[in-house]
Amino acid sequence: DAGRAIARAHLRASRAGLSVGFLNQAIEVPATRAKVGEIIGAGAVPQILLRLGYGPPVPAQPRRPLERFRIA
Repeated sequence: DAGRAIARAHLRASRAGLSVGFLNQAIEVPATRAKVGEIIGAGAVPQILLRLGYGPPVPAQPRRPLERFRIA
């Protein structure tokens, strides 16, 4: 569920012209994760922090050609 929510948030941000940065390190520290959970409230267990903002365009990352995939 968390992964799908992150994907939706990333897509919405992209459509709005925003850049997204993932801040995993803070959530990996138990004390910081607990503090973020307190701030959010409602017994939330944070999975990731996202930084949203405007930035320069980032070039597309190279992908493997479709022909390299086998479809069974």
